[in-house]
Amino acid sequence: MRNPVDYTLYLVTDQDLMSTQTLEQAVEQACEGGVTLVQIREKKASQDEFLDVARRCKAITDRFGVGLIVNDNPHVAAQIGALGVHVGQDDTPVPQVRQIVGPDAIIGVSAHTVEEAQRAQAEGADYLGIGGITLTATKPDAPALTFAQLDAIVESVDIPCVVIGGVNARTIPLCHGHGFAGYAVVSAIIAQPDIAAAAAGLRRVIARNDLPSADAALRDQILTCVETVKATNPMAPSITNFVTIDYVANAQLAVGGSAAMVYLPDEGEMLAGSPSMYLNMGTLMPVYGETIPRTGRALAAAGTPWVLDPVGIGIGSLRTQLLQSLRDCRPGIIRCNASEAIALASLWGLTQAEDSGVRGVDSTDSVDSAQAAAVALARHTGGAVAVSGEVDLVTDGFRVARVKGGSPLLTCITGSGCSLGGVAAIYATAADPFAAALTATVAYNLAADRAAQTAQAPGSFKVAFLDALYLNTAEQISAYPFEVEVLA
Repeated sequence: MRNPVDYTLYLVTDQDLMSTQTLEQAVEQACEGGVTLVQIREKKASQDEFLDVARRCKAITDRFGVGLIVNDNPHVAAQIGALGVHVGQDDTPVPQVRQIVGPDAIIGVSAHTVEEAQRAQAEGADYLGIGGITLTATKPDAPALTFAQLDAIVESVDIPCVVIGGVNARTIPLCHGHGFAGYAVVSAIIAQPDIAAAAAGLRRVIARNDLPSADAALRDQILTCVETVKATNPMAPSITNFVTIDYVANAQLAVGGSAAMVYLPDEGEMLAGSPSMYLNMGTLMPVYGETIPRTGRALAAAGTPWVLDPVGIGIGSLRTQLLQSLRDCRPGIIRCNASEAIALASLWGLTQAEDSGVRGVDSTDSVDSAQAAAVALARHTGGAVAVSGEVDLVTDGFRVARVKGGSPLLTCITGSGCSLGGVAAIYATAADPFAAALTATVAYNLAADRAAQTAQAPGSFKVAFLDALYLNTAEQISAYPFEVEVLA
C-alpha cells in the first residue's frame, strides 16, 4: 500500500545549475530548507554513476523523511528502493515502469495537454507534472501554458497535478486557487547561493496562499528596489540612441544609478557581465550589425537581466535583422510603445502577423490593443513588458498592471521612452523584471506629475522632470496608484 505523498515543494535537481560543489550538498541543504520531495535528474550520467549518486542522495532524503523520485530510470529506482519514478512523454511507458518498480512505487508523468494527462492516468500514473507556466532554460522545448490550459488539465484527471516550469517566488502566488497539489522547482532552489534559505522562502510563499496581499507585496518590492538603487549606485551600461544618449544617462543618474555608454562590439561583450544592461535600437550605425548580436549573445550567456527598446521597428532591413537576432536572447524587460509591442510579437512569431501602427518612433495603436502582444512577449522571454501610453501597461504574462498619470508634456520632449528604458535597466539590478519595470513606470509618472505643476512648456518641463526624478523618494514611488489584474 502506498503512503500519502507530500508534493508541496518538489525539488528537481540539475547539476549544471547547482550552486554547491556536489549534488549531495545541494539535496541536503534543500531538505534543511523544507522541500517535501526530491527528484534526481541525471540525463548525462552512466547507469553506474546514476545508481551511485541516487543511493547517496537517498541516504540524505531518508534522514529528513523526504521522498526520493528518480527521473526516467526505473531500474535505479527499484535498486535503491526509491519512492518512485518520473517519466516524460518520450521516456519509458508507464506500464513498463510499473513492471520494474512494482505496485507500491509512485509513478509521475509529464503532461502538457488534456489528452496526455488522461492517457497517463489511464495507464496508471499516480501524479502529473504539468506546465510550464513560462519557458525555462532547463526545458527549452517545453511549451508555456496559460492558466486556462493548466486548469483544463487539472479538471480532466483525478490524480494530483504538480506545476513545473517557471515556478518561483514571483509566480507561486499567481498559482494559488488553480488546484495544484504542489510546486516543482529547479533553479529557484538549486541555483541559489543559499539553497536552504531559498527553499525556506518558497515554503513561506506557498504557506501564505493569499492573493489579496499580492498588491502589498509588490509595493514592498518597489520600495526595496528604489532604496537598494539609491544605496548601491549600480551601473547599467547602454548601447543606445545617439539622439537621446545624454538624457538616458542623466535619467539613470537621477534615480541613483550609474551610466556607461558604448557602441563597439568588444565593449558590449565586456559589459555584458554588468548587473544589468540596456539595448536601444535607435540611430543604428553599420557597426551595430556586429555589436548588437554579439552583446545579446553575451548577455544571454551571462544570465544578465537586460532591457530592450525596439524603437523604430520596421524601419530598414538592419533593424529587422538585429531584432530577429535577439529573439532567443530573451531580454528581461522590453520597453516599448503599443505599436512596437504588436510589431515585435509578430516579428518573433509569437502572434499572428498583423500591421502595427508604427510611425517612426511614435505609436498609433492603443495600449489596450497591444495587451495580447505584450503578454505573448513576456511569456516568451520569461520577463516583463512595459508599454507606454496614456495609461501605461506592465505585464509579466500572468499579471497586468495599469498605471494612470504622467503628463502630456512627456510626448513633447525627445527621449522620454528611451530614458525610461535606461531607468528600467537600473531598477533591474535590484528587482525581478516585473517589479523593476513597474518601478520605473511609476517613478516616471510621479516625476512627470510633479514637473507639470511648475512647468508649462517642453524646455522647462524637461529640466523639472529630471529634478523630480532625482527628488522622488522610495515611499512616494511605492505609494503611487496602479491597478494589477491577474490574468485567467
